[in-house]
Amino acid sequence: MSDRLDEVRRLVADVLNLDPESLGQDASATSIEAWDSIAHLNIIMSIEAAYDLEVDLEDAMTLSSVSGIATFLDENVA
Repeated sequence: MSDRLDEVRRLVADVLNLDPESLGQDASATSIEAWDSIAHLNIIMSIEAAYDLEVDLEDAMTLSSVSGIATFLDENVA
């Protein structure tokens, strides 16, 4: 697994109070019960804080999986 995926797994796991090892790259809002709408907002805010960037609403609505978040960060973070 890439470094970026590992970073995202740790970030999402921290927000959801889960073990990062329990999250694969296919982990998503539809496969994890704890990833509800409030948790999603907390994940987005954690991304913004960790990577010093602003996620616009349109992107925030689509960032619903570990792999999707990693791809977004690869495209938007130097």
